Amino acid sequence: MDSRQRKTIIRLQELDPHSIEFYDVATGYFRRRSRSTRNCGIIFCLFALVGLMRMFAPWENWSGHLQGVFIVLFFGLIGWNAYRMGNNELILIKASRVAGPEYQAEALRVFCRYQYSAQPIGVYILRRLGEGAQPTLPPAAIKGRKRDLAMLKMLFPRRFTDQKNEQRMKKREDVLRDKVNRKLEDIVGQHRQL
Repeated sequence: MDSRQRKTIIRLQELDPHSIEFYDVATGYFRRRSRSTRNCGIIFCLFALVGLMRMFAPWENWSGHLQGVFIVLFFGLIGWNAYRMGNNELILIKASRVAGPEYQAEALRVFCRYQYSAQPIGVYILRRLGEGAQPTLPPAAIKGRKRDLAMLKMLFPRRFTDQKNEQRMKKREDVLRDKVNRKLEDIVGQHRQL
């Protein structure tokens, strides 16, 4: 866990979970994370521009042009997806800020449930908002594991079953839950001792 997340959790402990300050501190952390995601997307798009220049450079054979196409597609896809993810988070934060205090707690719940459910800050905010939240794997991780399982079941039907997959997923969630809960207890315990 990074120090910014630790500092944010310590600062949130001192605030009322239904106050505007709580919302500002929590979304400040999310905003910083979203900006860095968006900026990484911009950097990958710049790499795609290098591939675009490589596509139109004068080469004696087609290999240079094909490498340029591959670079544009690869870095452009990663960059565009990262940029969109970061930008969409920023738009949601700004929209819920403008909407007013009645929607701010719900906006925090959405962020914490769907994007930060495996991180201590997301679990802590959900607990402070009155939910008995436990760390869970993010929905995208579960969807990806199910897709991988479907492919492995086609390739090796006897080794990969739904029951074994459920056991693996439960074990991963138990490990995650234990890890995140220990981190939260460490942060909250250290702050109370001070």
